[in-house]
Amino acid sequence: AEEGAKFFMNVVAEHSANPRMLIVHEVMGRDCGYLAAATARAYRSMLDEREFVPGFGVTKERMDVHAIYIPEIPIDISAEAWRLKKIMDTVGNVNIFISEGAGVKDIVAEMEANGQEIPRDAFGHVKLDKVNPGAWFAQQFSSMIGAEKTLSQKSGYYSRAAPPNAEDRRLIQSCCTYAVSHCAARREPGVVGHDEDNNDLLRAVEFSRIKGGKPFDISVNWFIQMQKEISHYGMDQAPIPAMSPRVGKSDLPPGAKRIAILTAGGLAPCLSSAIGALVERYTELHPGNEIICYRGGYKGVLLGDSFVVGKKEREMAHLLHLWGGSPIGNSRVKLTNVKDCVKRGLVKEGENPQKVAADQMIKDGVDILHTIGGDDTNTAAADLAAFLQQNNYKLCVVGMPKTIDNDVYPIKQSLGAWTAAEEGAKFFMNVVAEHSANPRMLIVHEVMGRDCGYLAAATARAYRSMLDEREFVPGFGVTKERMDVHAIYIPEIPIDISAEAWRLKKIMDTVGNVNIFISEGAGVKDIVAEMEANGQEIPRDAFGHVKLDKVNPGAWFAQQFSSMIGAEKTLSQKSGYYSRAAPPNAEDRRLIQSCCTYAVSHCAARREPGVVGHDEDNNDLLRAVEFSRIKGGKPFDISVNWFIQMQKEISHYGMDQAPIPAMSPRVGKSDLPPGAKRIAILTAGGLAPCLSSAIGALVERYTELHPGNEIICYRGGYKGVLLGDSFVVGKKEREMAHLLHLWGGSPIGNSRVKLTNVKDCVKRGLVKEGENPQKVAADQMIKDGVDILHTIGGDDTNTAAADLAAFLQQNNYKLCVVGMPKTIDNDVYPIKQSLGAWTAAEEGAKF
Repeated sequence: AEEGAKFFMNVVAEHSANPRMLIVHEVMGRDCGYLAAATARAYRSMLDEREFVPGFGVTKERMDVHAIYIPEIPIDISAEAWRLKKIMDTVGNVNIFISEGAGVKDIVAEMEANGQEIPRDAFGHVKLDKVNPGAWFAQQFSSMIGAEKTLSQKSGYYSRAAPPNAEDRRLIQSCCTYAVSHCAARREPGVVGHDEDNNDLLRAVEFSRIKGGKPFDISVNWFIQMQKEISHYGMDQAPIPAMSPRVGKSDLPPGAKRIAILTAGGLAPCLSSAIGALVERYTELHPGNEIICYRGGYKGVLLGDSFVVGKKEREMAHLLHLWGGSPIGNSRVKLTNVKDCVKRGLVKEGENPQKVAADQMIKDGVDILHTIGGDDTNTAAADLAAFLQQNNYKLCVVGMPKTIDNDVYPIKQSLGAWTAAEEGAKFFMNVVAEHSANPRMLIVHEVMGRDCGYLAAATARAYRSMLDEREFVPGFGVTKERMDVHAIYIPEIPIDISAEAWRLKKIMDTVGNVNIFISEGAGVKDIVAEMEANGQEIPRDAFGHVKLDKVNPGAWFAQQFSSMIGAEKTLSQKSGYYSRAAPPNAEDRRLIQSCCTYAVSHCAARREPGVVGHDEDNNDLLRAVEFSRIKGGKPFDISVNWFIQMQKEISHYGMDQAPIPAMSPRVGKSDLPPGAKRIAILTAGGLAPCLSSAIGALVERYTELHPGNEIICYRGGYKGVLLGDSFVVGKKEREMAHLLHLWGGSPIGNSRVKLTNVKDCVKRGLVKEGENPQKVAADQMIKDGVDILHTIGGDDTNTAAADLAAFLQQNNYKLCVVGMPKTIDNDVYPIKQSLGAWTAAEEGAKF
């Protein structure tokens, strides 16, 4: 819940990328709405700690959650559309949190009516990533509420692969201590948790009482209160901040000028901060000047939609450094694309958008225009200034170079690019542990960057720097080799798919997983050629650029490599929206401050037009670069030392044998100390922010209380049991077990294997035709001499273990199974709180 909250805290500023934006945040939770509700709660608690800037449009109303849809509450689409339409009309955007299981029955019914096959997993569950509930809700509501753009984002993998927060670690420690000191010592089987049917007592709940599908209790006070607060949106008129009045040009103090600010194009982690810095500098150096902001970039200019930055807004401008997105709004409008401007109702048929914009500037009496955007934004501003000059109106345009791609000639460093790389690295630091969810996992991390590979390379660099600060636990499989970047593909370097597949196959065979970073523009020519050959239309935006979210390069690369390298599962993740809507880091804030100070104290004072930045053609001097020299498409310089060194280090993977940690030898059962037992640990099912920590806590407790016991871990859950794949936790591993609390995922690996699904086990080569998977697993347990089996998983994992114990008992072999309730959905009867659920909600809110 906490991780989901963190996730959305970055993404929410995307509402400023386009007017009337609908954002759908899809949270995991098949049959239970706990995680969606807890994530919304965690996110709103984070909002309560923030300071807003209403005069600039940074309001709680815009950032808040406007609807929560969960499986436990029926959804009246029409009634909700009416309410959400009112929110859109008054607040200007809509944010929805949904459980992935909400509305699934309607989606499945629609698919079946269309004759589509319903994709299901080995347990018979509908594959929710295939039916895509978030996109379905976005599609249902979009036209009904008048959304100009929709964005559907999933925080699931980001949330569930994170390490646990402090709250979850306390729960893990208490459960593991009880499991070892009480259950294992007394051979008392069950799933350790707080029993809701026994006054929330921490105990071993009988396996016969464990089952999934526990619904979220919608009668809890905090949920009722939250729903009550949220329901006011659309019913009560949203408060509209009082705007400072605009004065006539002649009423300004002598010598004072009218300054205009606009932001345009895609978001970057600098827009809000740059607006704040400009307002602060003008207030400090030229307090008599009037400042106006155009809402929604050039759209605001065409429609004459602007507001005055008054005294109160000036006093609060410093708060804008703490927010992402653009508080005054962005839009992608190209003034020279007449057809698109007419189609969008920004100008009338026969009108010239440049003239309409120029007339508005004249009407508004603007002296200095500050544009914060990429090459398209700033060259459009320069064209507008030239158009006005031809009509004897002198407008000085001072641009700021915003682009996370860092691809503007001849600007050395664009605003926001450093932050975007750092945020992308943080994103992958959460996601990378997904490699432990399945054997032979291929993860593709798609990073923004249409024609320039800077961001993908810088993100990989930032991520690897973070890895250098971490401590690994090789004996448990937590190695730098598994966590590292194994390939970087960028537009500047041709990709030999066959040669790379050969190298990546060697990495997969030795390391066990593959992590790829790609620029979204890498391989686009090949993808477009393939689409055109298939007769598909190429989706393009107003500027003629290929819509990369539609052609999906990450998924294409995953598909290309999957079978060639023998991946059992692939995962493609995009960090773009998470990265670009974040507030700037300290490094970017310094760059923003220096550029804005120069723009005001030098350019505006001397009426010197241009784009402020460090000029690569003039010894990296900070100056106003002439508009005639500004253009996009600057490639990443692949000859820089840090990139060459990084590529050199990465290229060793697949060429050199990955070091395999020496495993402690297994001793015979008779060689164990008197009274000592053999303890086995396995994790199974989906990931949750508790698995690594729970393994660490169990090892710590046994080492502390029963040091003579031998501990083994099965690799890959029940798959490891069936294949007899396990290792001994030796002295060195025991000494390093505390480090497992700092990692997400499962260091010993997970898999989704149902022992009663014979057909699936045969298909996957885990048992032979005619064999009973339960008997194979039981025989392996007997062979391994296991006394206590600790299973860390959901209801499926733990009931499978109980069935296995019963099967063994029938064969006169007593196995004590002690389970731990892992599920981010918190949907296991009668467990009050499952391990990892608190963290997952928090991370989702951060996203």
